[in-house]
Amino acid sequence: YYLLDGKFDPIVIDIPKGTYVPNFIRQKSVQQDEAIVGSDEHSKSPKRWPILQITPFKNGTGDAEKDYIGTGISAELAIAISQFDNFRVCYAREDANQNQVNESPRFILEGEVCQEGEAIKLLVYLIDAQTHIRVWSDICVSVDRLPDLYAFKDRVVHIIASKICGEFGVLPNIIRKETKHLPPRELATHEAILRYWEYDQLLSPDSFQRAFEALTHAIECEPDCSQTLVSFAILYCSICNLDIEGFEDPSAKASFYAEKAALLNPNNQRVLAGLAYARMTAGELSSAINEARQALELNPESLFMLDGIAWLLTLCGEWELGPELAQKVIKLNPYHREIAHDALWVNYLRKGEYDLAYVEACSRKRYS
Repeated sequence: YYLLDGKFDPIVIDIPKGTYVPNFIRQKSVQQDEAIVGSDEHSKSPKRWPILQITPFKNGTGDAEKDYIGTGISAELAIAISQFDNFRVCYAREDANQNQVNESPRFILEGEVCQEGEAIKLLVYLIDAQTHIRVWSDICVSVDRLPDLYAFKDRVVHIIASKICGEFGVLPNIIRKETKHLPPRELATHEAILRYWEYDQLLSPDSFQRAFEALTHAIECEPDCSQTLVSFAILYCSICNLDIEGFEDPSAKASFYAEKAALLNPNNQRVLAGLAYARMTAGELSSAINEARQALELNPESLFMLDGIAWLLTLCGEWELGPELAQKVIKLNPYHREIAHDALWVNYLRKGEYDLAYVEACSRKRYS
């Protein structure tokens, strides 16, 4: 509610998990947010992270009673993408007060729902607002009948959100290319994190150096950004686990940055998953399992984190839950990371099911 309709409400009503007593919290005013965005002191602030505007998808079926299909899919898509920390989402409701919009969006997602017989077709377009160029489009077709629209809606939301906002999706790739040749001091916070994702994909010495320098500078500019801190923690985990030379006690540094991120943002799924990874790297398996389970509880249907949590739990010895989550995310997210297959082949190898382990290892290569 507070993501969309209640975005500008002066009071936020929150009910902490496990209680029935509400908290009443006063939101910052729009004017305060605008001051933060415009100040030089916060030029590297998360407020500058890209805005993706999602407009209610049009009804092209010719039947006004089907307006709810497009608006429902677009609204749920806004909520799903908002769970991904590197993109802010603006849902452009038709009845919204345009005077409340603080910044222009960098990208605009539009769509139209059509019907061919019993099949529902969704046309989706992603536009770069700076160049007015369509940078991506897709067609999603339901082969089911209209009563199965809920299944169609869920599948479409998973596909589109993962395709455009995943670590190696359309939007990160566009920004990565734009900032490829910038020195670390000229990178915004989200751009520095994208360099870590580049290393996570390439695992090359050059990409490691670029990521380390970018995150080091980002933390100097914005020491209290939890996403930068947890990315640096995960990078130190890699230094420890891959025996990269030239760093003193990387496991301790991974724990330091992960713990600081968790103190700043204790209810963020990515932060808790990063803390779990730091605990696992330090050999504290019971603590790693606890943190990973807490991360899972925050959003059991996460589009962007289930594969990592499944991998962590499996390597920590949760041989039922870990592989179960891996299978779930492979089915749920067509653009899942290859570590989901790592969780499966490790478990099959443990059980002596070598043929199945081989199949999963080969599946990993297809997603690399």
